[in-house]
Amino acid sequence: MADEIKQEQPTPIDPNNPPAPIAEQADKSVRELRETPVDDPAQAQVEAVLNKPVEAIEDAANQLDRATKPQTPAESLAPAHNRSETHIFGRVIPYPLYTVVFFTLGVITIIEVVIAEVFPEGLFKTIPLVVLSLAKAVMVVMFYMHLKEDSRIFAFTLILPLLIALVSALFLLSVPITGY
Repeated sequence: MADEIKQEQPTPIDPNNPPAPIAEQADKSVRELRETPVDDPAQAQVEAVLNKPVEAIEDAANQLDRATKPQTPAESLAPAHNRSETHIFGRVIPYPLYTVVFFTLGVITIIEVVIAEVFPEGLFKTIPLVVLSLAKAVMVVMFYMHLKEDSRIFAFTLILPLLIALVSALFLLSVPITGY
């Protein structure tokens, strides 16, 4: 039975006599081949129906080519933080991303100083300061540490220890001061 199943071996190529190059199927483009007249009216009608989806795709591609502004490879591959404008909430800000983040962090810091000086001690002072500090920390981690563009595993390795620390702090707060 093993003799009956015979695998064909590829024909070895003679280095002294290489095979002839593959001839082109046609010298015309696909569009030219599609536009050649057909003698049979039934075949012409079938080809006209079959050409409609192809023509629709060609028209859409041509319309897209006309609508888009050509970019150099450097412009299309440039990350968002290297561009000279920033898009935030649907608005265009004519400054680079890092400049916008820097000034946002500065404004949040000024707000924190004002809250620390104006409000009396208590929850109305502590809660806004904690929220603003967390917002600043998230912005620094996302933009200056590039966590926004990196793999999600890095975010997980940052968040997991913070969650463990939070659970530990909550446990320590729940233990009575005098002990068990």
